[in-house]
Amino acid sequence: MSGGDAGAAHPLHSGDFDTIRAEEAAWLAQRRTAQGLPAPAGDEVGLSFSGGGIRSAVFNLGVIEALESRGLMSRVDYLSSVSGGGYIAGAYSWLRAQLDAAQPDTFGTPLADGGGTALDWFRRHVQYLIAERGFSMWTLLASIGAAVFLNLLVVVAPLILITDVMTLGFIGVPWPALSTDLPMPSHHEGYLLLLGAAGMCFALWPFAALRFAWIATRQGLSSSGRVDSARIGLGLLPMFGTMFLLVGSIPVVAHWLDHWLMQAAPTLTGGGGPLTSLGAIASGAAAFWRGQVRRTIGGDRLAMIGLAFLVYGLFVFAYSVAEHIDTLHSPVFLGFLALSLLLGVFCNLNAISIHGYYRDRLRQALMPATAAAPKADAYGFRNDDITPTTGAPLHLVCATLNTRTSPDERRRSREGDCFSFSPLHYGSSATGWADARTNRNFDARLATSIAIAGAAVDPDSPMTRNRPLSILMAMFNLRLGYWGFNPNPDARRALPIPRWWMRIGREITGLHLDERWRDIHLSDGGQFENLGLYELIRRRLPYLIAIDAGSDPDYSYADLGNAIERVRVDFGAEIQLAFSPDDPPRPWRLGQVRYADGTRGRLLYFKPCLHGAVSVDVIAYQRRSPSFPNEPTSNQFFCEAQFEAYRWLARETVRAASPNREIGSVADWFDALEAAQDAWPVAAAHAPTVA
Repeated sequence: MSGGDAGAAHPLHSGDFDTIRAEEAAWLAQRRTAQGLPAPAGDEVGLSFSGGGIRSAVFNLGVIEALESRGLMSRVDYLSSVSGGGYIAGAYSWLRAQLDAAQPDTFGTPLADGGGTALDWFRRHVQYLIAERGFSMWTLLASIGAAVFLNLLVVVAPLILITDVMTLGFIGVPWPALSTDLPMPSHHEGYLLLLGAAGMCFALWPFAALRFAWIATRQGLSSSGRVDSARIGLGLLPMFGTMFLLVGSIPVVAHWLDHWLMQAAPTLTGGGGPLTSLGAIASGAAAFWRGQVRRTIGGDRLAMIGLAFLVYGLFVFAYSVAEHIDTLHSPVFLGFLALSLLLGVFCNLNAISIHGYYRDRLRQALMPATAAAPKADAYGFRNDDITPTTGAPLHLVCATLNTRTSPDERRRSREGDCFSFSPLHYGSSATGWADARTNRNFDARLATSIAIAGAAVDPDSPMTRNRPLSILMAMFNLRLGYWGFNPNPDARRALPIPRWWMRIGREITGLHLDERWRDIHLSDGGQFENLGLYELIRRRLPYLIAIDAGSDPDYSYADLGNAIERVRVDFGAEIQLAFSPDDPPRPWRLGQVRYADGTRGRLLYFKPCLHGAVSVDVIAYQRRSPSFPNEPTSNQFFCEAQFEAYRWLARETVRAASPNREIGSVADWFDALEAAQDAWPVAAAHAPTVA
């Protein structure tokens, strides 16, 4: 069986989602019993929290408080979260695991040290990246710097050795004519062969074009496959030719830079190559920065060219260093190479990268010790420690599996697939699902899952389609993503080389990034679907509540549109929400979902916006910050006023969608909203005018 087959029979693995759903149904029945509710009978409720960083976390905190005040949170069976929505969903799951099912006010639970409530703790730790005692912006920057430094220790020495070995100087073939015509040092047969291969590719292209013309004319009607193969060959020849030319020209470029610097500064002779390579790197970085600042079509092109120069400069630098030392006899270089090997074998890339810092800060900020369970272990708290006997919903943490090189055309074009963690299973439709309770081959701690699902900065993610940028981020260890093990026990194993080298190599080359391999790459769930609706629609739930707290200043509803498209294509489900192009933003809308099997669901969709029911302090904050409630996700350092504005806006948004009577169930709530939706005052949805 191939490594990509997710349907193999294995006691800890399943590719059959009906089996997964049946196990979840038994879990939900126990949850309902703990809450004093009847077992599910086609009335399951799913709540989803979107991505959006700390803004989404704080807004959804207010949503939970509002639902609990109406007695509706106990009715939620599934809690699906993405990225920043996972922050507060994880905090909720942690707290519910320590509380009695009958306790209605989760965030009002007292802290173990008597320092207030869980809500007070979150308010004090809203700047979660530096909120812990002893941590500051210097700590964050130093942690990023350490991750970059250690990764360079691992990457640079092998890169220098590779550029040296590529000379193939040990062949010793004399090329006097070429040595005269090209500024190429002697004993560089490997680079000369690459230049020769480049010339061959370009020389063969006209003949390939003639061959294509012959095949298309003679066999175009009878053998479209041969015509397509000929077209592919037309594209491959210049692609490989350009690649061979760029790599083969590295010594030429380094020699030219050394020659130029020798004329400009004769005293630097002998070290010119490395120095001018660094200058090329700096120039590329400057071009990238200018392009990013301009943010125009021309600026984007400048940024891409700058990144390409920067990456190429790194390879020229590695070659220049190799040329100025005897790599196989230099004690300093051999020491660096040995250190690289030791780090590659014995150190964990996930722990040393920024992922480890991010995970630990989230755990400390979101999982406080409470008076109900002062000895509870937040560090070791796993997804399967969320049990149905506490009455908590079944938490689905949604991340993205990188499928850049997948054999499946749809996954390959998307470059990602939804990968979820739950108290029962973890996996995706691409890999199948493994048992989270007995499988110890993956870090299934809740804090790790939340950090993975919020790993927005990452090389080779579906949002990083710029190859030079991906290479640069991989080489400098600028990542929040995670390398884990495939849930599929039959996945392919890579070559027996140090895991750090193997993973970095795959990121730099963009190869073997898919569901077939034992080592898989995971990143932010919002890179596939940012609302968290995907996994709830997969389960065909009859009642859905979606909180869209992503930054959307123009109210383009891009995340909602993406979710609608994904579930239609993958599950045949149609989400119907009443919109018109000139509709003003509204805090809530009620719609329907038509599933592929003919069943129907109902969807309540919330979107942060100012409406007629907000309090004065929320409006006052909006006047100070006109982009509220759509401040950029890059702002992860909230102040107290900001925290309260988003939290209270969420409470009043849910309150605006609540009838002035007792609600017996979610179905009762939806019925009341259906009657009230057409009567919603349009003027109330407009943001107040700011002078």
